[in-house]
Amino acid sequence: MGMQGYETVMLSVDEFEAIRLNDLEKMEQKEAAAEMDVSQPTFSRIIESARKKIADAIVNGKEIRIEGGEYMVEEKGVPKRDGSGRGNRANRGRGGCNPPQDKGVGRPSGRRGAGRGAGRGRGRRD
Repeated sequence: MGMQGYETVMLSVDEFEAIRLNDLEKMEQKEAAAEMDVSQPTFSRIIESARKKIADAIVNGKEIRIEGGEYMVEEKGVPKRDGSGRGNRANRGRGGCNPPQDKGVGRPSGRRGAGRGAGRGRGRRD
């Protein structure tokens, strides 16, 4: 159960990013897949899963939580990609943070992208 007794739908960082790129930024799946450093069929599975979870939450009045993955904050209000799995909550009131020098801003580390380990922030570190 989530806040105030609502059921919760867990959205991984990869699912969140797929929705942002394809639905909000209007990127084609092939371009969005390249941005996330995954294949187009993998991107298609990620976005299909995300849309199903979001529809379930809207139709059934469930809370949506975004968790897991390796990410860093580019600016305030944007999910972190540092592997803490705490997303925006870890950045509240801090005004953003600077990325490590050896990693690009807003880009998943490794060759497969953020969210390895079924969205629990676990997985092989490259």
